Amino acid sequence: LKCPSNKKRFRFIICKLPKLKSQIYPGATSYYADKDTNEWGPPENYLITIYSLQKSFFFFCNDQKPGETKSHGNRAQAKDVTFFGKTSGFWLIHSVTRFPSNAKYSYPKNGEVYGQSFLCVTMKTESIGTFAEAMKYIDPAVYQMNLPKNFSDRFLFLKELKILKKKNNPNSSLIQTFSSIGSLKFYDFLKTKKYDGDIVINVRELKIGGSKFGNNKNHSKCAVSQKETKPLVCIADINRQESQKKRAGGALCFENLKIWKLFEKSILNVEDCDA
Repeated sequence: LKCPSNKKRFRFIICKLPKLKSQIYPGATSYYADKDTNEWGPPENYLITIYSLQKSFFFFCNDQKPGETKSHGNRAQAKDVTFFGKTSGFWLIHSVTRFPSNAKYSYPKNGEVYGQSFLCVTMKTESIGTFAEAMKYIDPAVYQMNLPKNFSDRFLFLKELKILKKKNNPNSSLIQTFSSIGSLKFYDFLKTKKYDGDIVINVRELKIGGSKFGNNKNHSKCAVSQKETKPLVCIADINRQESQKKRAGGALCFENLKIWKLFEKSILNVEDCDA
């Protein structure tokens, strides 16, 4: 991906703040970070047109599709957008329900109230199998997919994404590894709906870009490791509410000390382990 300054970005994170009265544009304030940033900053405009590229592969899934009022509780709690051309593409994992539209770009009103998170990773097209395996494992609610012949002939397994079926997966999890363009290593953590393990502590309050907000205003799905010696950062699309533990989902994670420090110093208060 390239931004207006013509700098290439192989991975970037955007955290949207919840709707606060102090904001100039309430509900539309976002902050950006990549591997080279030391502080949260304003996002640059990334202009990506995928709707008219019929010779490319793209895939949209969301457990609450655009225009719907109820979520697909029997499917994975997954929100992904993927686009691949002949040699490269991207995988976007995010937390916003009813997003994006499958007709034209628009941001839903329901996404303004709470904090949200986005992670975009650029990948070589030859790595598309990692994404496909993740989708087959968790069984998401798909609402848009374009599989041109040049892709179905080249990657036969992509045809399976058109007929995703519920699987009686056991109580299990899966970890995949892959590299982005630029050789950045990623970990893809996935769980079935029967997996009930939990290894994280709830964050009660955050401060990003000078704005404080509690977890009751936060719909983002972010996690960081507790130790600086292993600076792991994760962006996910699955809730950790008790009622949602029965659903499949996943997270994309990577190691980067600068981004880890951004998140770590944004945490003001965490829940006790025994809470």
